[in-house]
Amino acid sequence: PKLALTYNNIGLIYKKIGLYDAAMDAFSKALDIKGDQFGSDHIILASTHENIGVILEERGQFDEALLHLEKSLVIKKNKFGPLHHSLASTYNNIGLILDRKAKTQEAIEYYKQALEIITSNYGEDHPLVATILNNLAMDFAKEDKKKAADVYNRILKIYTKKFGEEHPEVAKIYNNLGIVLRDAGKLEESVEYYNKSLE
Repeated sequence: PKLALTYNNIGLIYKKIGLYDAAMDAFSKALDIKGDQFGSDHIILASTHENIGVILEERGQFDEALLHLEKSLVIKKNKFGPLHHSLASTYNNIGLILDRKAKTQEAIEYYKQALEIITSNYGEDHPLVATILNNLAMDFAKEDKKKAADVYNRILKIYTKKFGEEHPEVAKIYNNLGIVLRDAGKLEESVEYYNKSLE
């Protein structure tokens, strides 16, 4: 187990500094060692599958990335049940890949799953709720500007409560609201939010 953990830790460092080939090599070695020792469905493999999936997404290998993320999801659900907090990041990562594959409706379903898990574990005002809501809002903005604006306003409440009005995340959401309102033809409101993003 120590050798697999070492390879996994090396992979995390390579991933963090953007050396994806080296990270993949380290994660693959960790996965092989863990699989040989514990079997392919052991919980210890879930995070390694997730890390590999994220790297494959960065490389644009979406189908392979989804295979690893789905494997991680199945392992976690079997071990922890359907609402464990660790499932939220996996659902969210799958949603991100589906978005990149232009499968917006499927992505939305995965984001909704992630949102349900985060809110059931941490409440409605947690910053992770805002992160997932932001992904949903970007998808809603493609077809329903009002729905997107409503979600951005919800994010704004979370961020201002958590960080205050001056935080860069608040400015980003003001800007996103400006974009959505501009695209909806509400130009005066749009300018208002753009100006708030500059304050």
